[in-house]
Amino acid sequence: MKYQEMQDDQNSQEINEKAKTEGMKAGSSAMLILAIALLLFDFIIGDRIYINAFQTLIWGYLVADAYPQYKYTKRKSFLVIMIGGSIALIVSLVLFVQAVL
Repeated sequence: MKYQEMQDDQNSQEINEKAKTEGMKAGSSAMLILAIALLLFDFIIGDRIYINAFQTLIWGYLVADAYPQYKYTKRKSFLVIMIGGSIALIVSLVLFVQAVL
């Protein structure tokens, strides 16, 4: 490959990575906004069963999002999110299962 072709290929890969990252940020933000809106709606309506389901979804997402970030950066804030989020995830999942059964 010629140098110019290698540069173009590298630029294309960088653009794809940037697009992927921006898409994930937008998708994550939209999912969290929607989940919070559904939680508020559920709270206002008074149907408490699904609040735990939405909380489980949010905590699961936050834990899953924090894990790779902690893995590569070793920042303690991501570790705290993982541990606290995991506890909250388990509690909300148990509460949801109890409410449904």
